Amino acid sequence: MYNKFKISNKKIYITIVILSFICLMISAKLFINVAIYADNFNTSPVVVYGGELWNSVSWIQMGLIFFIGIISLFKINNN
Repeated sequence: MYNKFKISNKKIYITIVILSFICLMISAKLFINVAIYADNFNTSPVVVYGGELWNSVSWIQMGLIFFIGIISLFKINNN
């Protein structure tokens, strides 16, 4: 019963790479929009995000999405 829904690991990792790339592009676009808004209204991204913590969380989010994609690429090449 479960055999007809079996997906290979390579297909899963390719899907993860594609989705992480899409998420990275969305996060980067939102980050750029925050920078444009902050520049237009003479403020900083720290104020827009609500503090230094949330600004750092935004950077960490983009970094983690990037590393998930890189790790998935390595897993594709190893399989």
